[in-house]
Amino acid sequence: MRWKQKEDTRKKPLIQHVRLEHISIAAPAVGNYTDLYACINKLNDTDKSVALLYLEDLSYKEIAAITGLSENNIAVKIMRIKAKLFTCLKP
Repeated sequence: MRWKQKEDTRKKPLIQHVRLEHISIAAPAVGNYTDLYACINKLNDTDKSVALLYLEDLSYKEIAAITGLSENNIAVKIMRIKAKLFTCLKP
């Protein structure tokens, strides 16, 4: 029975399994961010959603509540996403 109790105490994501496979993200009209958004489109679905929520100036806590991941996991993902984007944007 312990596994059932543990399952009930886990955080549930606010958004249930959003599929981003067919969503293409367009760069905003202000500024020249086409390269950045092209690199974001290359990320996997989870990283893409975390990156976009981060660009919306949401806190780690808010991103964690939306995605169902822990705040620590969000922090690690954001650091890794930044590294991926820097290498993608390097000339």
